[in-house]
Amino acid sequence: MPWVTQRGDFSMLIAQLGHICEIGCRDWLDPAARSTDREHSAERFAEFVERPHSRASLEFILDAL
Repeated sequence: MPWVTQRGDFSMLIAQLGHICEIGCRDWLDPAARSTDREHSAERFAEFVERPHSRASLEFILDAL
């Protein structure tokens, strides 16, 4: 029996991804950041914007299990 069986099983993952996105945003907006740091933070944030998680993506994963 799989350990992941419902959307609620992803709650910690979703929360952690939200924190990673928040850190990327804060670092990107930090006026004291070096340009290379800012570029890295922008790339990190872009990943969340380009491929956001959704209920549909969670259902896709659950169906695959």
